[in-house]
Amino acid sequence: MNTFRNLILSLLLHFVFSAATTAQDKMVVPVVMEGVCPFECCVYTEWSAENDIKVYENPRDTTLLFMIPEGEEFKAETGNVYIIEPGEIIAKKSFAMAWWRIEANDTLYVLNYEGEGYYKVFYQGKYSSVSDHYWFNRRADEPEETEFAKQVKKSKTEWWVRVIDSKNREGWIFMKQAEVYGSDACG
Repeated sequence: MNTFRNLILSLLLHFVFSAATTAQDKMVVPVVMEGVCPFECCVYTEWSAENDIKVYENPRDTTLLFMIPEGEEFKAETGNVYIIEPGEIIAKKSFAMAWWRIEANDTLYVLNYEGEGYYKVFYQGKYSSVSDHYWFNRRADEPEETEFAKQVKKSKTEWWVRVIDSKNREGWIFMKQAEVYGSDACG
């Protein structure tokens, strides 16, 4: 009887720990990358509106607070990037990357671009900054067989920026609706 009970207990523990590991390995979307400026030379500083910009109460909200008119300067304080749907990279062969051992046909999830050829990636329950040379590593004259991995899907993201206008009103702008000058320190 003890042997049967130990077997049942052992099986239950196996399933509980397997389920916990599987749950930790899954990414829940949307993923919010707080305080992110999503391209090289991106800066939060004084910006000016190049179109009329809607300002919302919260990111991903439809509650319109006010408008920033074209030509007005305002302060961009910080930003969040929402990963609505991660991009996907499929390993073409086994290789080592960051602290991972990637096996052929494994899927890595690309969240967002960080600059200088680095992306935030999710794999096996962990996030890491990874160079894109793993999937953009070959020169045009090299055969496709030299690639470690191939990007099969781009991520879908939303960039929201917290702003303060010239009247000291605060809110969030959705950058797909906004044309601004001043966000790129490189020009």
